[in-house]
Amino acid sequence: MGRRRSACLVPKVRTNQLPVTGPSVMSTTSRLSGQPALPAELRAVRDRALTDLAVIEGEGAAALGLVDAEFARAEIARLRGDRVAARKGYAEVTRLDRLHAGALLAMSDLDLAEGKGDAAWHLAMSAIDLHRGFGPAYVARSAAESGA
Repeated sequence: MGRRRSACLVPKVRTNQLPVTGPSVMSTTSRLSGQPALPAELRAVRDRALTDLAVIEGEGAAALGLVDAEFARAEIARLRGDRVAARKGYAEVTRLDRLHAGALLAMSDLDLAEGKGDAAWHLAMSAIDLHRGFGPAYVARSAAESGA
C-alpha cells in the first residue's frame, strides 16, 4: 500500500485579510492587551455578541441549562480576550457534556491561536466526528478507558 499523507484543514490566511489570533499577526497587536487589533466593523460584531451574551450575567442564567450557561461564560471570556478563563470554561463544558462539539471547536481555536497546531487539529477532528454521528463511539471509548 502507498504512504498515507495527513491533510491539514487549517486554511492559510494572509494578514491583510480578516484578522486571525495566531502568531502571524503579532505586528498588528494592541500595545496594551497583546491581542490582535480588530477593525472597527469586527469590534462592533464582538460588542454585539458580548451584549447578547450579557443575559447570562443576570437573571437569564436561570433559563439556561448548566452546560449552556457555562458555555456562554466561556464565550464571554474568549470575546474579552481572556484565553485562560475561556479554556477553563470550555474544559468544564466538555466535562459536563463530552459530546459538546462547540466547546471542542472553541478549544481548537484557542490551541491554534497559541500555535499548538497538532492539538488544534485533533480537537477539530473530534468535533467533526461528533457532527458525523460518532458520539456513541466516543462515549463507549471513554467508558472503556475509565473502567480499565
